[in-house]
Amino acid sequence: MSATMASWRLLKPSWSWAVYLVAVSLGIAQFVFVNAGSSILLVEILNTGTLSFADQIVSILSVWPWGVVSDRIGRRTVYAAGFALMGIALIASPFVPSYGALVGLRLVFALGGGAAVSMLAAVLADYASDAHRGKLAGLVGLASGLGALFALFVYLPVTVKYGDLAKGVRIAYLIAGSVSAVFSVLLFLLLTPPVVANTSGEKPELTAAAAMSENIQQPEEGSPRPDAAATVLPADETSTSWKLSADTRTAELAANIEEGRVHQGNAQRLEVSPKKSLWQIASEGLQAAKQDPKVALGYVGSFLARGDTVIITLFIPLWVYQRSIELGTCTVGGGVNDPTIKSACASAYSRAYMISGICQTAALLGAPLFGYLCDRISGVNVVLLNAVIGCGFYFWMFAADPMKNIVIFIVILVGLSEIGLVIGNLALVTNNESIDPSIRGSVAGISSVCGSIGILMTSKLGGYLFDKWNNGAPFFVLAIGHLIALLFGAYVVISQRKGSVG
Repeated sequence: MSATMASWRLLKPSWSWAVYLVAVSLGIAQFVFVNAGSSILLVEILNTGTLSFADQIVSILSVWPWGVVSDRIGRRTVYAAGFALMGIALIASPFVPSYGALVGLRLVFALGGGAAVSMLAAVLADYASDAHRGKLAGLVGLASGLGALFALFVYLPVTVKYGDLAKGVRIAYLIAGSVSAVFSVLLFLLLTPPVVANTSGEKPELTAAAAMSENIQQPEEGSPRPDAAATVLPADETSTSWKLSADTRTAELAANIEEGRVHQGNAQRLEVSPKKSLWQIASEGLQAAKQDPKVALGYVGSFLARGDTVIITLFIPLWVYQRSIELGTCTVGGGVNDPTIKSACASAYSRAYMISGICQTAALLGAPLFGYLCDRISGVNVVLLNAVIGCGFYFWMFAADPMKNIVIFIVILVGLSEIGLVIGNLALVTNNESIDPSIRGSVAGISSVCGSIGILMTSKLGGYLFDKWNNGAPFFVLAIGHLIALLFGAYVVISQRKGSVG
């Protein structure tokens, strides 16, 4: 079977994949919108300052528990709950009477966002086969980029569509919140549960979508159709779930393996596992990185990838503004944080917008490429490759002048490095070869914790060094981070080679 046909068979259960990819896009859209819209909401409606980092702390504390819980109650329940919480917070935010109430709702949003972030990786782990995991991770990266564009070109323009800016903000929040709330229901109804190890004590459930995602061989065209109790299901019955007792299913699975209808390598993943406690699931999620360095490298990649995102969205504009002020082409009393800088220094704002846009466009276009490379050269090598690219070009960016045209070339490579780390990280932390199906959510949650810590540390440390040392300091921080990832990635590659030789 050709790679193209294999990918198509994997994507055949279109409802589940379509709903999942929309969830990825909308989740990113909600994050981008709430981060961009909060400043307008605070100034125009509450007349107060900026929100604290409390929401980031809630995100860090919630993503892992959400992942662990999803290993017990199912992904779609947690995913849907996350969108519901985000929807409630967005709808209510423009109508709160005080800053304290707004902070409370922002924490509710962060709690829901933590569920969405954690499930992004966990659902991919459940549905994708290892043979096509990279390509599908690339598709997820592409969907993420489109989600950001959706927020920028659909949600945010609503805020300035009306003469009254406060009215525009309220309407934009209502639209974004309603979309999130409605989608939470659709997600719960349409996301088909895949096969995972049974840790809930319920009867296992097998769907055609799950059969394909687990690399179960389908019967050849024209061959006799298996009966209703068979483990192998026809590809066209993606809406049918077959509930079997554990004893019956184990016996039929053994028979199908013997007859060659199911790969022997998948037998362990499809066996019914004993019920695990939440604490055991969480503990085994931590141990996964210790048992397999590839998982640990995925955690490091998640930390850096989210840090890259902060650098691009937050510090590139500040970098350009500060350089303009130094050159005397931009004059504002409050420095780079002056609220009038966008209008007072229009040329600097335009250049910052262009540089950031080029960087993000490169990342968007690079997602399918690195997804393909993950399947060809492995996720470890993709992370290693992008650690090299990021290390070299962030060091160059640290010493570069944002007003010189060479910076365009630099940010293109930086954008590619960002998305390459995202895709490589997803491929590593969702790999079925080294991660037991019963702890996929826990591993995905830990990866998300690493990403959230990456955002917090990069924004805090980068901001401090930007103010106290050099306006290119945030890029220096990321260069050092990529160097550490490069060294650790080299260690993983060497360990793999020694293991294969032994």
